[in-house]
Amino acid sequence: MPGRELEAELRVGVSFYTSALCYSVIRLEPYTTCALACSYCYARWYRPEGRPEAKMWLVKPLERLWSGLSARGLRLVPFRLSTLSDPLQPLEEGAKLTLAFLRMALRHRVPVVLNTKRVLFACHPWSEAITDLASRGLLVLQISLSTLDEEVARVLEPRAPPPAERLEKAGELSGEVPLVVRLQPLVPGLFEREREELVEAIAQAGARQVVVEFLRETPEGLQAIYGRLAQLDPALGGAPCAWESYSLAGGRLRRPSLPYRRETLAWLRERLVKHGITLGTCKEGIFELQDGRDCCGFRFLDSERVAYRLTLYDVWRAGGSLEQALEEAARAGDVLYGPRLAPYPRPIRRALRAHENKLLKALGRPEVLARVCPSLA
Repeated sequence: MPGRELEAELRVGVSFYTSALCYSVIRLEPYTTCALACSYCYARWYRPEGRPEAKMWLVKPLERLWSGLSARGLRLVPFRLSTLSDPLQPLEEGAKLTLAFLRMALRHRVPVVLNTKRVLFACHPWSEAITDLASRGLLVLQISLSTLDEEVARVLEPRAPPPAERLEKAGELSGEVPLVVRLQPLVPGLFEREREELVEAIAQAGARQVVVEFLRETPEGLQAIYGRLAQLDPALGGAPCAWESYSLAGGRLRRPSLPYRRETLAWLRERLVKHGITLGTCKEGIFELQDGRDCCGFRFLDSERVAYRLTLYDVWRAGGSLEQALEEAARAGDVLYGPRLAPYPRPIRRALRAHENKLLKALGRPEVLARVCPSLA
């Protein structure tokens, strides 16, 4: 596969939100689409329709790429398995492509973040591959939840395992494997109904971090989701917040208002800290309410292998000064930016540079910063 095609395959889409805020911009998608059919899934806007197929053609070029990275001894931005489809969806049980990638990551000491709703991670032989990677500081397991209510979950996530089963199986591994729970999406109204129970269940499972990603939907999508919830419980028929535009270009995508997001994050952080659990946010830019720069659990990986890319968090931490942020990055050994990208193979180098260029554009546009990063507005 030519380098440009591999780059396009591995690179998370460039955008002001992602490029300015996200560390996890290198993905690995074993499957073309997802069979779980979650009603709120944002990935449906970016991937093809139809039945999932395994991308078996990725194995050889990925092996070459990872072999080269390993031989050079370079720090790596962890690969995310995955962003647009569940890597452990039913097709994996036969194709075992995610399993092949995990075993390959172990051979080449490549750090990965495995993000799933399914519980195949607790089954042989996936569990062995996962625990082997984790024992070497090369894997973080993320499981996604939107609710603890099994009846609600059947409506929102009809083909995913029950939430209690996800937490139970993750808890069985959490002593050996760093566990991050993603509240993805956090659904206003539904969250308030069960938030105390949710925090306790997450703590009971042994999670080390919680990542919050608020619901993003079109007006029609919101109407459909809350309509389904109202059929289960009329009290869930509407959100306890206003909604604002998410799209910078005036599109129709909506998210909960900034005051609601701030209040919710503050409440959650206060509760989580009592259990020794850190809080991360996904594409929020409300840095004073998250615990450090690490929004995805990179801190639980081998610090000698992991690299971070420059983001607005670094600028915020430097008092809003890009110059100061670059000086601090130059002193740090784990931040990839500018000339430090030169030794990396083309697919990685070009992907990281594309996101860096978009970050720099955001810094030059105050109206973008105000929306993308309230902490710097």
